[in-house]
Order: sequence, then C-alpha cells, then structure tokens
Amino acid sequence: MSFTSSDEKVKEFYEYALSSGFQKEAFFSKETMDAYIETSLDGYQTYPLFLFVFNGTFKKKVLEKMMSVDYRSRLSSIVGVASSTSFESVLMAEPPCVKKTGMGDYVKMAKLKDFLLLLQPGIYKHEAYEDYALERRKAYMDDKTWYIYIFATKKSIQRSGHGKRLMNLMISFAKEKGYRICLETDLKENVAMYEKFGFHVVDQSVYNDALQHFVMVYE
Repeated sequence: MSFTSSDEKVKEFYEYALSSGFQKEAFFSKETMDAYIETSLDGYQTYPLFLFVFNGTFKKKVLEKMMSVDYRSRLSSIVGVASSTSFESVLMAEPPCVKKTGMGDYVKMAKLKDFLLLLQPGIYKHEAYEDYALERRKAYMDDKTWYIYIFATKKSIQRSGHGKRLMNLMISFAKEKGYRICLETDLKENVAMYEKFGFHVVDQSVYNDALQHFVMVYE
C-alpha cells in the first residue's frame, strides 16, 4: 500500500505513526476505506449531528453512501490511523491549511448510484452544518494546526483504550513536531473526555436552536 498523498505533512504523520508502532496496513487508504466507514458508522450511531440531519433517525444506509463519497474525496488530503488491523477505533485528521471539500468535490468523486443522494434532504442539512462549523473554528486554524475530522470507536468496545491510544499518538506527534490540534464535538459529555487529554474549549454555541457545538484546541 502506498501513501495516499505526496504532501509532506501527510508523510510526516505516517512516518511518525510507523515509528510509534502503528501498522501501515491499518492506515487510511482506498483499500481500507470500507473498514473506516464501518467503524465510523458504528461509533456515531447515536451522535447528535447524524440524528439531527435525518430528523431523529439514524439512516445507516444513507450515511454509508455519504461517507463513501466523502472519504473518497479526501483520500489525497487526510490522514487516518486505526488502533489495529481490526479497525476497532479510527482517527482521521486534516493537515494544516487543507481546503474544505464541498458539494462540487463530492460530485466529482461520486459514482452513478451515488447521485440518488441528491434526493436526500439530509445531505443539504449536513452541508449547511459543515459550513457553520467551519466558520466557528476558522479563527483557531492556521498553518500549524491539525484538525481531527473523525474520531470513532465501535460501540461494543468503547472505553476500552483503543481510542485513547490513537489520541495519544496524535498528541505526541503534535508535541514533538510543534503543531496544535483542533476538534469539534456536538456532545457535551465528550467535552470532559477531551479535557482529560489536554484540550480546552475555545468556542461554544448552539446550531439552529438544536445542536450544542464546541470547538476545542490542544496546544
């Protein structure tokens, strides 16, 4: 398997992960993308955002297609590492200054069957939310800040240390290389968890009178 990008920061992360004992076969790639989607769906099945965009229902099949298009569009601009080749937990992060992907990028990567997504109102609600989230965090993003895009552990094994191992990797990488890290959560209970890792809240708001939104930074 080759790296998904020639970007130096992406290579820098993967080289650090390899030196820290993580397996190349578990990195995010075209070959492992389905496993990343499976873990993401399992870990996020009760996450407020994904219930919000589908009016309180977790539409697994639709989200699976949305993630498939989204992840394909990010193959060259995002890093991903799993706790093992069983993909119990996954973390995906954008290097500093990565341009936001949007509907145009998704259309370019979509397969014929994916265009049925355009009939799903949830995809537009999700896109609107992403624009809002980007606006809330942009003041904290610079050429030294990595953004954690996905951090998910399968429901059946949450709180067993798989996610902690990944977050500790991201933090040690940032500390050694002189980066900082930004992430967001819509679940208030997650704030305390991230604070234990050393993150702190820099922005708090409510989206559309429905979703709590926290921007957190590690520096």
